Amino acid sequence: LSDILTGRAAPSSKPAVRRGSRSREEEARRAALRSAFVKYDKDNSGSITKLELAQCFRAAGQSYDSKTVDEVFDKADVDKSGTIDFEEFVHLSDILAGRAAPSS
Repeated sequence: LSDILTGRAAPSSKPAVRRGSRSREEEARRAALRSAFVKYDKDNSGSITKLELAQCFRAAGQSYDSKTVDEVFDKADVDKSGTIDFEEFVHLSDILAGRAAPSS
């Protein structure tokens, strides 16, 4: 899970093929992220709460204190709804992998 969140999952040996605006590799990454998202969206609400995010990190072997979880959650919750939807989860993965800057 940690590798999926940070984009360090083993790259596919197949060449990247563009489908629309996304490569096959990007589609596979998003599918893996979707699987992780669904797994930790315990109440099937379509969004992840702060508690669910903390559980996700623990399952990935990341032991963050509550202050750090709060900070990460706040950076990921772009629309300030109090939950993280799938697109925000993808953005969080990009932040953790250094592919995107946190939203203010």
